[in-house]
Amino acid sequence: EPLSDDLPFVAGHDPELRPYFKLAAGIVLALLAAAAAATRRLTGGGRWPCYFFLIGCGGLALQLGLLGRWRSCFGDPVRTAVVVSSLLVVFQAVGAVLADRRRRLPPVAVRLAVLALAAAWTAAGLAWVPYGESSAVWAAAATALILAPSAIVSGLFFPVGLRAGGSERLGLSLFFDALGAAFGYALFIIFYQLWGFYSVLAAVGLCYT
Repeated sequence: EPLSDDLPFVAGHDPELRPYFKLAAGIVLALLAAAAAATRRLTGGGRWPCYFFLIGCGGLALQLGLLGRWRSCFGDPVRTAVVVSSLLVVFQAVGAVLADRRRRLPPVAVRLAVLALAAAWTAAGLAWVPYGESSAVWAAAATALILAPSAIVSGLFFPVGLRAGGSERLGLSLFFDALGAAFGYALFIIFYQLWGFYSVLAAVGLCYT
């Protein structure tokens, strides 16, 4: 299969390495499914480590996946990483403000619908990533428009989790959020190498459901 924007890495195409990547992907999916099941079935304080692990994983995997698609859009990888990461932080903060008064998560069906809409917007917008735009202002505006829905949705989950019960064990919640972020890095590397950006986006959806 030829390299492309969606599948830019050589290792995922290597027939000798691909079985190992697939095994690792299966392990990642099994752990995410177990954490998601524990989040739904456990009660009280026991569910929140799993919850924050999942949103930490999903948040970083989403950020890295989007950075992978933008790459050198703003002239070089460092400047692009700064612009895209800054926009993500800003819109995640907007999501946190919107979630400020919620004390529990909406039903799973509602979360799935919102996630699907945000993912569809982002996926459609990838065709309009402003690689050839000479104006940095217009390129940043187009990037913001594409990123906003997914970033806002991802920003909703942390404050809602804290208000719903995670604040009772704030240190533990933050620890598992960071642990999930480290796991999200592994998720990004494995899935992006194998199946490209859209597989990362699907795994992020599993984290947030």
